[in-house]
Amino acid sequence: MFSRTWHGIVPLKMRAAFEQYEYQTGVKESLVIPGNRGAFLKIVEQGEVAHFFLCTKWDSMASMMAFAGQEPLIAVTYPEDEKYGLIFDPIVIIQEVADDSDPFEIQADIRGQSQEKNPIQGENPAITPITYRSGDESLLDDIQALWEALNRHHRDAAVHFKSHYEAFTFAMRKKNLLHKAQNGQLRIEIAVDQETAQNVGYCISRVECSGDAEMESLYVLDDYRGLGLGETLLGNAIAWMDTMGAHTKSVSVAVGNEKAFSFYKRFGFYPRKTLLEQIK
Repeated sequence: MFSRTWHGIVPLKMRAAFEQYEYQTGVKESLVIPGNRGAFLKIVEQGEVAHFFLCTKWDSMASMMAFAGQEPLIAVTYPEDEKYGLIFDPIVIIQEVADDSDPFEIQADIRGQSQEKNPIQGENPAITPITYRSGDESLLDDIQALWEALNRHHRDAAVHFKSHYEAFTFAMRKKNLLHKAQNGQLRIEIAVDQETAQNVGYCISRVECSGDAEMESLYVLDDYRGLGLGETLLGNAIAWMDTMGAHTKSVSVAVGNEKAFSFYKRFGFYPRKTLLEQIK
């Protein structure tokens, strides 16, 4: 039996997004190859970066080569790797091993940093298959139920403006976004559970003709949090903003939802000013 271990590094702010991406690429694609005996993912945070170690195990060199190609020592790459700021070792480590146990189980942390191990074995790993689709304002109606869930969340968390959220409807929000789209470009991305075909998260971002950009709205259903969907949606939105030539990026966080600060901080967003609005 053989093991094949790959190592790559991404900026810490891309950790969760890249973890989800790694599941959908290297992990998922290796597990379906006949002769695969398991995949094990280890993540180590070190300063401003996250190290990813993916070890796959194979019952023969032939099965390994069915995944990695005729030169299995060369790292397998994917078209969107660069989007995550990935830096990887071009050569992987191949070893002959005795069994298909977790190779990271007894290894100490690097420099005492905390580690996270995600063993994935068998042909049907417990990974929620998520796909993403994106487009312009024509997708607005598809996210109505998710937006209404977000609006209820804001209502429940609000300190002074509960009546605002109670009166605020999707039709009103849609009209507002369509008006904004006339002065620039709007992008909507939706996360979809492949197994249920349910829309489980979305992100709306906007770039004005002036170059000012804003993350308008972001939400992921409770049952799908912790899988990196929010990070992926926001990371993709930021990448789109950069492609569109945005020179400033902002996001508004409602009072009562301050816990979102730590999430946005990982992407370089910090509080700049406080906007006061009169209650009517």
